[in-house]
Amino acid sequence: MTTERIDFRFALLLVATLLVLPAQALAVGEAIAPSVKFAPSARGEAMGGAYVALVDDATSSWWNPAGLAFLADRNISVMHVKLLPGMADDVYYEYLGYAQAAKGWGGLAASFVYLTYGEIQGTGVTSGGDPYETGVFNSYEIVPSVAYGTTLWKDFGVGINLKAVHVNYAPDWAVTEGKAGKGTTFGADIGVLYRRARWSAGACFQNIGPNLTLIDADQSSPIYRNLKVGVAANVWEGNVGRCIVAFDVNKPFVYVDDGPILNGGAEFLFSELLALRLGFLTERYYSDYFPAEGLTFGMGLQYKGFRFDFANVPQSTALEDKVNKFSVSARF
Repeated sequence: MTTERIDFRFALLLVATLLVLPAQALAVGEAIAPSVKFAPSARGEAMGGAYVALVDDATSSWWNPAGLAFLADRNISVMHVKLLPGMADDVYYEYLGYAQAAKGWGGLAASFVYLTYGEIQGTGVTSGGDPYETGVFNSYEIVPSVAYGTTLWKDFGVGINLKAVHVNYAPDWAVTEGKAGKGTTFGADIGVLYRRARWSAGACFQNIGPNLTLIDADQSSPIYRNLKVGVAANVWEGNVGRCIVAFDVNKPFVYVDDGPILNGGAEFLFSELLALRLGFLTERYYSDYFPAEGLTFGMGLQYKGFRFDFANVPQSTALEDKVNKFSVSARF
């Protein structure tokens, strides 16, 4: 690979990065659009969310787009999560991602996220103070994205994921100001990944971009900006399988009082067929009122390029609940 081709690809990434760095890109405030926070891999979630240095599939665009630089095939991944099981069956998260190697150039990916809050009953208050129903509406978020990753040299990859974030929370007739509670913004994830035979290290700055405005500019809010840094290592390998451990540190740039979030996990893979996973995470904020922390666990089954993954993760310390997450992927 020539130096000119490396310089050209690096220039493309640099230009794309500058296009998504407005003056307010690192502003601190109260986050909105939780759809950008939910991780799309049950494997990564079962390992406590310590995945920035491991990912190399169709979920790379979320975890670390630099993982696309090392992609050697095509990969598709889907995920379904009921976010409030037993409370609201119509509140769920969906992820669809596709990635493929571009020989001599790295890897490309596209993904689509859909988060629905289900049907919501609108209400109003009469002049006499009596409540009344105004109608039913659907509230949702969608996040399409495209990503690219390439190696600058043999073991070092860089990548960028460009996304649009659209939220539609309420129609105009359900909002006091008489304007629809919806808006669109854009953002980028920028990552690096250094990979060796037995270990790897990576970092990703997620959701760099302008605030999201719903009703007017005075009510704009940032999306969840986060710096993720991690390492992973193959600590044991034998005739029956191998063991991988990973550790991440996250630093959110939204909530003023947020300290670092620590994630760690391990995966025991037996005969390339069965994987058992265990992990932990410290406080992770999905909203101001629902921090999550605790142990995670899960498993995976894989056969001839197909893989099914399951994870059980804490969703809310306040509600003391856990959520089951399922993802399916295929390499071909």
